[in-house]
Amino acid sequence: MGFGLRRTTRALSQVYDRTLAPAGVTGTQFSILALLTKTGPTSINPLAQRLGMDRTSLSRTLKPLMRDQLIGPVEGRDRRERPIAITEKGTSTLNEAWPLWRTAQQTAVSALGQDVAKAFLAQMNALETALRKGP
Repeated sequence: MGFGLRRTTRALSQVYDRTLAPAGVTGTQFSILALLTKTGPTSINPLAQRLGMDRTSLSRTLKPLMRDQLIGPVEGRDRRERPIAITEKGTSTLNEAWPLWRTAQQTAVSALGQDVAKAFLAQMNALETALRKGP
């Protein structure tokens, strides 16, 4: 099950990455920018948790976004807190990427059909919830 799921997610990620390429972001980077727009300035740990990523993987994914000035550090409540936020350039990139994301989303849904895609998403969410609860 694990191998098949990983192979499928890689194929799906490639669809999103190819479709989002004209905006200069990957599917994961798009998700980060969209989430930062929703949450506002956020520290890495809560951001990683919301994305279902480990902190190390997220840090690697954030580097090109920082390099390209799509996100940047902002002042935290104290020195220990180092939140990041989407920049104006990041917001502009995200706005450019939204129609491309919709195209990738439609490609994925069309591959299965609307009803099957909806059921599949519900099953994935149920699996994630069950696995996070543990035995």
